[in-house]
Amino acid sequence: MGGVSEIAGVATRLTFRGRGIASHLTSAATIDAFGRGVQTACLAAEDERAGRIYQRLGYKPFSILLAYRTG
Repeated sequence: MGGVSEIAGVATRLTFRGRGIASHLTSAATIDAFGRGVQTACLAAEDERAGRIYQRLGYKPFSILLAYRTG
């Protein structure tokens, strides 16, 4: 699907958390994606806390992802 991108794999080492590093990187990646012609950027938040951080950046809840895993 053209114009859609996923922001993924953003993580911060435990000793550096709470400094806004992941927020800054996510924001920069999102701005860059839109600058390259992306019309929709999406990501999956690990938990509700992370979801709130992404919402402050402008992301909005969109869908619920379900997975089924065996083993």
